[in-house]
Amino acid sequence: MANKNFAWNRNGQPPHLKSHSRKKLDVIEQYVRVYIKTLASDPRIDRMAVSIVDTFSGGGVYSAGRGFEYGSPLRLIRAVNAAEAELNLDRRKPFRVQARYFFSDTNQEHVHCLRTALEQSEFRDEIGQSISLATGVSSDILPSVVSQIRGLPGNTRSLFVLDQFGYMDVPMADIQLILQSLPNAEIILTFSIDGLLNYLTDKGNQSERLRQFGIDPDFIQSWHLRDRDDENVRATAQRILMGRLHKLSRAQFFTPFLLFSPGENRMIMLAHLSRHQKARDKMLGVHWDRQNNFRHYGSGGRYRLSYDSRRLDSDNALFSFKEEDRQKMKKQLEDELPSRLFGMMEEDKITVKKFLYSVGNDTAAQNDDLLSVVREMAMDGDVQVLGPNDEVRKTKTLPKIGDLIMKPAQKKFLFPRPTLRQ
Repeated sequence: MANKNFAWNRNGQPPHLKSHSRKKLDVIEQYVRVYIKTLASDPRIDRMAVSIVDTFSGGGVYSAGRGFEYGSPLRLIRAVNAAEAELNLDRRKPFRVQARYFFSDTNQEHVHCLRTALEQSEFRDEIGQSISLATGVSSDILPSVVSQIRGLPGNTRSLFVLDQFGYMDVPMADIQLILQSLPNAEIILTFSIDGLLNYLTDKGNQSERLRQFGIDPDFIQSWHLRDRDDENVRATAQRILMGRLHKLSRAQFFTPFLLFSPGENRMIMLAHLSRHQKARDKMLGVHWDRQNNFRHYGSGGRYRLSYDSRRLDSDNALFSFKEEDRQKMKKQLEDELPSRLFGMMEEDKITVKKFLYSVGNDTAAQNDDLLSVVREMAMDGDVQVLGPNDEVRKTKTLPKIGDLIMKPAQKKFLFPRPTLRQ
């Protein structure tokens, strides 16, 4: 993570890590651990190749009180190693993650400081081996990195951490390049969504560089005609913009997570992009585990995820990642999901996989939450769940990804026999 507020030089004190940036790094680090453990969940797998890319790496360390904290590169490496160690706790045959790391930054001083931080760590021997360091603009470096990953043997998984400061350093073409070239790639993208809206407020102009994010004259006109200081107006604009980013990225699954930056007094979006429903489910699991604030606008509609320190102790937070909010969410799903499920059916049936793919971007619910509603419907006789051999699943069992959901045969109603009058 590098930006104009985070400057490293070889003769100076490392920059201070702010609380919202620490929360962002916590989410990224935890997801990497979940990512590795998910990919290696099959106990028969004894090794896995993965590439981790961070093109805004910064200088490797931050000052924290009298000590220091690691930045994204070292936290990424440690997350992979921690996941590998956890997996080996329950395995007889040793499991090995064959990881390659691509770290880069536009500032040569930052790369020098990162190299120094790595040399002073337990990873010093991996520099030039599994760890590649480079200086350059992210967009200039990514094509070469993508090409290298494509050239690796086997079905290499890859995770790209594109932690830009603003919104212009990761053009849509870069995201499209990654997702189209590497089908199994996942992206964690930082995007200063309020920074862009504030720019439109101050400048109000239209440029080709902004069109890539879905900023057209209609959007600008609508934004200027409304009260831009009204929180609901801004939230609506954020939601529309996130929808356009999702569409233009060509990612099938797009999970936005908004952090409030007190220093800049604006929201920063951290989005997870992938082509796989399971990856979306795991990222949502990280959000639930972190218990960051989540605001949901409208019943059953689009959502946005946010960590906002101003709202942690406020009753005005509409939705948080806490157990009571999960229960509220489940009640909402029970009310709204059945009709949507029936509406998605073709010839009175739908696969579990298609069902999950269809609703994956519209709710903060994880797969188990969604499938619990299907199980309740099966228990009530509203649907049947069939296994791969057309066997009817027991109603106490959660449906599985390969199952089929279908309407049951027409129920037969038994009317009571009339009572003869004496």
